[in-house]
Amino acid sequence: RAMIGSGIGIPLGDDVDAAKHEVQKISISVFFALNGTNLASVKMPPDATVRELGKTVAMAALRARKAAFPCAPRLQLFGEELAHGRSLADAGVDDGAQLVADAYPAVV
Repeated sequence: RAMIGSGIGIPLGDDVDAAKHEVQKISISVFFALNGTNLASVKMPPDATVRELGKTVAMAALRARKAAFPCAPRLQLFGEELAHGRSLADAGVDDGAQLVADAYPAVV
């Protein structure tokens, strides 16, 4: 950290860029609609997309052998489905949110 004048630390150059990219992550718990099992508890930046969260949850659920989704799960907050292209912040997902994950209906 660069110092200016009276010794007060003021970020310069790369430190400014690093400070801009330091984003507070939000904690999210995702439960399986089928049986209420906690599929994953994750921390993600609010600008991450619902799709990114879905992929993270799908991978965590598969690794823990809790569920296997053929694609990213359908995520719901308070019974409303979240659009995959929206950011978590835009979708209303706040710190401590509890979402429900379900598989999309399969066409056979």
